[in-house]
Parts: sequence; C-alpha cells; structure tokens
Amino acid sequence: MLAQGVAAQQGEVVYIQIEAQPSLNEAEARLRDYAGGLRDVNGFSLGGGWYGIALGPYDPEVAAEQLRSLRAAGRIPRDSYLAAAGEYGRQFWPVGAGIAGTASQPAVTAAPLDPRPDEERAEPSSEQTAALAQ
Repeated sequence: MLAQGVAAQQGEVVYIQIEAQPSLNEAEARLRDYAGGLRDVNGFSLGGGWYGIALGPYDPEVAAEQLRSLRAAGRIPRDSYLAAAGEYGRQFWPVGAGIAGTASQPAVTAAPLDPRPDEERAEPSSEQTAALAQ
C-alpha cells in the first residue's frame, strides 16, 4: 500500500506487479499467457537480470480495486502488489511500447477489468438479448 500512497501524493500512475522472472525468455512466455486472459499486460526490466510482469498503468484508486478484484477471482497471484511507475526500468512488452518511456503513458481510468475467466463472460443468451431489446 505504500506505493499507492506515494503515487497518489505525486499524481503518478501505478502498476499491479503480478510476477517477476529471472530471464527474458521466461518473462516473455508468461507475458503471452497473461495477455491471453488479461488486459493492460506489460513487461519491464527490473535490473539485475530480472523481468517484471505488470498490469497498468492505472490511477492508484483504480489499481487498488483491480488488485483486490483480480486476487479474489484467482486471476493473478496472491502476492501481487501495487508499484509506482518509476520503479520500473525499460519496457519490453508489448513490443514497441517502451520507445517513448513509461513516464509518458496515460493512466487508465476506464471501466474495471472483469475478474471472471473468459469462458464465464460468454455472449448473452437469446432470452437476455430479447429482454434487452424490449
């Protein structure tokens, strides 16, 4: 929660760090897995040969709610946490995103992520569609 308090004071955006890997190859493999089911997936160099996987950027309040929701749904690891954007090195995922640097990225304030797995977010039934049309 410290990152959230610091970020809110500075008006900075935050990320939800969900994983770190000791090699770029492992990080890229995990990024592809996460990107298949989550939005706003990013990869950053953490230094010392480590690579972080994070969701964002978000406003601190949105990030805190997303963190709680995605943890509760089991979509991200229980030890995921909020991290200020300044804690990350060069962005390498998505490819080409780190060219301008992370500081210039706008914070995401859109609707929260749906914590349900993709298969639970199926198309509405014909009954639901008919009810909406009325």
